[in-house]
Amino acid sequence: MLVSSINFANSSMKSDEKFLKQINKLYTYHNQLRQLIIDDTKHFSEHSLMKKITKWENESISKIHQTANDLRQQLKQVYTKHTIQLSKSFTKLSHDLNQARFEKHLLENDLNNWMNKLQELKIEFQHPRTINIHEEKYPNAFINPIKISQISLDTFHQSIGDINANNQAYTIVHGPTVNDATIRGKNEYYSGLHRFRFHIDRLGLPRWIFFGIISKNMPSETSLYRASSVFGWAGHHQVWLNGKHFQKFNGYLSDMNENDTIEFSIDCDRQVISLKNQSTGSIYEMMIPIVQCPLPWVLYIGLYGANDQIRLVLA
Repeated sequence: MLVSSINFANSSMKSDEKFLKQINKLYTYHNQLRQLIIDDTKHFSEHSLMKKITKWENESISKIHQTANDLRQQLKQVYTKHTIQLSKSFTKLSHDLNQARFEKHLLENDLNNWMNKLQELKIEFQHPRTINIHEEKYPNAFINPIKISQISLDTFHQSIGDINANNQAYTIVHGPTVNDATIRGKNEYYSGLHRFRFHIDRLGLPRWIFFGIISKNMPSETSLYRASSVFGWAGHHQVWLNGKHFQKFNGYLSDMNENDTIEFSIDCDRQVISLKNQSTGSIYEMMIPIVQCPLPWVLYIGLYGANDQIRLVLA
């Protein structure tokens, strides 16, 4: 009986000792957790979730910096080409001015014209009309991207029919009659990509308008229906190929209307022209066979309705 009592007492003591150790362990863990909460409150910026936000922030900033650097390089290339073109214009202007001065043909009106031309060149150097940076706005975008846009400008001459150009305002206007009328651009395109934006100011019945090219080698007096090197798109679903028009060629459907903006591109390197209606989003592209339409190319515009008018849009 005594032995049993001693064994029971020993077992009870061991049980109490084990329980005590468990309690101490529990309180130690409790105190460690309390200290962790206190320290975490003091140093919340080191929390793993905060580190995720910081990582996202740094990666986002890095992407923005890279995009900005890419845009700077793109702008530098675009502006360099723009400056080279203006330098050529300035060189020609200087030559003409020196020649007029040498021949003593300068009158007061001439001096005013030369000064206006020089001022226009200065403005074009400082504030290019053909280069712009615009923000593309999306309703749910966190950051709206920006893009560099560059367009080409041209002036027009060699008209056939009741059509005229106001080259200072970059507009082409059909007269009060209703008939075919065409006009050519002055610039000649041998290489590179040239993008033009035309705004349709007025387009009455029968709602026919033509955007295309013609080889510079074609005689200037040749009409639209006799020019073998004409390629482009027109109203009434007409596609012009080598001077002949076809209905709905390659699925083309004309959707050009008043107040639409039409982007017409000439890619001499790829030997391709393209037409995009920015108002509807429709896009068409056409390969140009050099044999049938030799370089250089010039813009070729056609209007039909009375008082129809289009205008080149600046960047």
